[in-house]
Amino acid sequence: MRRTMFLVTLALLLAPTLAWSQGPRVLAPGDRIRITELGTTGSEPRTGTVTTAGTDSIVLKLDGVGEMMPFTWNRVASIEASHGRQRHTLTGAVIGLFVGALSGAVLGVTQCGVSCTGEEIGNKAIAPLIGAGIVGIAGMGVGAAIGAIYTTERWETVPASEWHASGRPDGTRGIGLRFSVGF
Repeated sequence: MRRTMFLVTLALLLAPTLAWSQGPRVLAPGDRIRITELGTTGSEPRTGTVTTAGTDSIVLKLDGVGEMMPFTWNRVASIEASHGRQRHTLTGAVIGLFVGALSGAVLGVTQCGVSCTGEEIGNKAIAPLIGAGIVGIAGMGVGAAIGAIYTTERWETVPASEWHASGRPDGTRGIGLRFSVGF
C-alpha cells in the first residue's frame, strides 16, 4: 500500500513538469486544419487535410472536392486546428428527459381529467408523476440516441506568432519539412 501511494504521489508531482516541457505541436500530413485567407472577407474558410508544409506555403487536400490547394503564408489570415469530433449524448439525454417529463406530466393531467372520477382524487395527483416518469425516461433514451448521432467538430484558433516550419530527417532519404503550431 505504501509503495502504491509513493508511486501515485510521484506521478502527480511529475505530471505538471512533463506537460509543461512539451513543445509546440507539429502539424503533420493527415492533420485537419481550417485556413482563412487575407482579403477574402465574408467568405468561408477552407477546410482540409495537410499534405505538405514548407517555409513559404502549406498545401491542403480540400474536403469534399479532394483537390490540392496551396496557401502562401503571406496570404493566410488565420489557422484553426481540429481537435476531433464530439458527440452530444449527455446533452441529448438531458433535453430528452426534460421534454419527455413535461409531455408526460401534461399527458397525465389530461388523461386523469378525462377518466378520473371524484372518488379517485389520489390518482389525480399521481397520474402526472407517473406520466412524467415513464415518458421522461423514454424521452431521455431518444434524446441520448439523437445526441450520439449528432456530432460537431472542435476547432482551436492557432495564433499567428506560433506558425513556423522546420526541417527534420524524414527517415527515408533527405529532409522533410514540418509545420509546427503551439497549443
